[in-house]
Amino acid sequence: VMDLVREWGADAVKFHMDVVQDMSMEDKAKEFKEYFGWDMPSLDSEMLPLEVEQLLCPNVREAIDKKEAEYLQFRPGFAVEAARIATVVTIDDEWKILLQKMDALKQTVGLAAYKGSEPLKEYQVQGFRMYQKVENKYKARSVSRWLRSKPKKPT
Repeated sequence: VMDLVREWGADAVKFHMDVVQDMSMEDKAKEFKEYFGWDMPSLDSEMLPLEVEQLLCPNVREAIDKKEAEYLQFRPGFAVEAARIATVVTIDDEWKILLQKMDALKQTVGLAAYKGSEPLKEYQVQGFRMYQKVENKYKARSVSRWLRSKPKKPT
């Protein structure tokens, strides 16, 4: 599970950088802190997206390692438990949204027959694209949620 968190961490950086690509550096830094839970390292505004990813990925990997150590201090096995919970909650949230979008797609694809295309084929193609976007989003949001979570001490 922790290997998956690390893999998704790199994916989370790519996903996040796609989302914020048109923002100013100040807004990117603010969004990064809200998304990952710590300050973004200093970036040159002239850096290419690939260079930014190469700088941020090790940063996120290091944060994942620190968070795992923090969770292990709290309770052995808690890092994996927290990752599973974060993933399930995130998938549940994203799945509900996807189902709503798929329902709306079903209604609009019916109009595809009027433009001469096959509605079923149109639904399959667009639905698959929507699923791929959701898949990337839930991976990134799972890591974000896991990194920002804090274990509660028993009272």
